[in-house]
Amino acid sequence: MNKILKIVLPLIAFLFGVTQVWSQDTRTFKIFQFPANKIPTIDGDADDWKIVPKSYVVGMDQLWDDSGKQPKADPKNLDVSVKVAWVKGLNRLYFLYEAYDN
Repeated sequence: MNKILKIVLPLIAFLFGVTQVWSQDTRTFKIFQFPANKIPTIDGDADDWKIVPKSYVVGMDQLWDDSGKQPKADPKNLDVSVKVAWVKGLNRLYFLYEAYDN
């Protein structure tokens, strides 16, 4: 019985650790709903997006470099913000991606 525990307990600990690594990210992000009469125009002018509150912005504080090349994001080097929106009744998502890259 003692031999079995010596084998089974490390195996259980290993499997628990592996499932923790594979677990889904539980963060959520807000998606703005544009009124039907204010659908953003895809023309390079971001003025349509001025009605989107700042609480809908996904910024560098919520992104990370998973390649491991950089220890920490440096906004002097790269700064990104993303807004996502939709219009009720349309099967579309709209994205505004703004970036500064020196």
